[in-house]
Amino acid sequence: MKTQGVEKRFFFHANAVALAGHVRRPDDFFIPAVASAGLPVTGGVGEGVGKRASFGDLLSYRSASSKVSGDFEDSSKAAEFTHGNHGKNGLSTVTSAESRVSGLKVTNGARTLEIDSLEAKMEAFSDRRGSTEFRSLSAKFQGVRVDGTGLKISTHCEVFTQYTTKQKLLQAFAKNRKFRDSYASFFFTQEPLNPPEQSLSQTQPIVYGTIVSNLVWEGSTPKSALIAGNSVKIQDLGSIYFGEILIEESSRRLTLVRLQLGSPSGGDVSLVDIQTNGSTWPPRS
Repeated sequence: MKTQGVEKRFFFHANAVALAGHVRRPDDFFIPAVASAGLPVTGGVGEGVGKRASFGDLLSYRSASSKVSGDFEDSSKAAEFTHGNHGKNGLSTVTSAESRVSGLKVTNGARTLEIDSLEAKMEAFSDRRGSTEFRSLSAKFQGVRVDGTGLKISTHCEVFTQYTTKQKLLQAFAKNRKFRDSYASFFFTQEPLNPPEQSLSQTQPIVYGTIVSNLVWEGSTPKSALIAGNSVKIQDLGSIYFGEILIEESSRRLTLVRLQLGSPSGGDVSLVDIQTNGSTWPPRS
């Protein structure tokens, strides 16, 4: 068999899900992924839409949608590689993902969580030579309420777009004392960080953190509710985690809300979960 030369390829990847969950008690059932969208390896556009729906008395929403896209940055030049010479295409790529959900209500016993709307967008860029760069990231939390009391959620997405790669982020943490003093609370580690002295591990495959800078009640604190970092613990409802982000060398994933249901129902629900990345072949050196 004749050996072929190495062809240049880019493997596109992006996905978005507006809502999904798995309730485990008292009844065990899935909330199938709502408004999910994903890209094939060749890129393109994917969209998903979810119409108003409810899952028993536990959860309901008004609308949901997601969109992902991936293409070469210069589409006109990409057309030049459609004459049997695809394998020579080394053009830069842009991949994006976005998702939104509105009119959410979760009722667990006598406790309720309501969210008027959630929206997140992310874009990744690859020049096919260096690390994937994540140039834009945005998140909106509107009308978040627990038992009728508003919760103001402040975010700082800029720190994750100012340092567009995992390596740049780790280097800023390691070399910049001011950066550590300002942003240590945005990153999670197995042991508490001592910002003046310690840095994030340069070898760990995933950096785990949050885009949330502050949570504040817009009224009297609901009964048996406690703010802890980017989360709220609510007796008889569960734990709500806001704005979690996972950062890898060529991938980022953002989940705007992750809900661990407590009594009387137990299970897990995620809201507005988006991810972008992509891989080039041959691998960069």
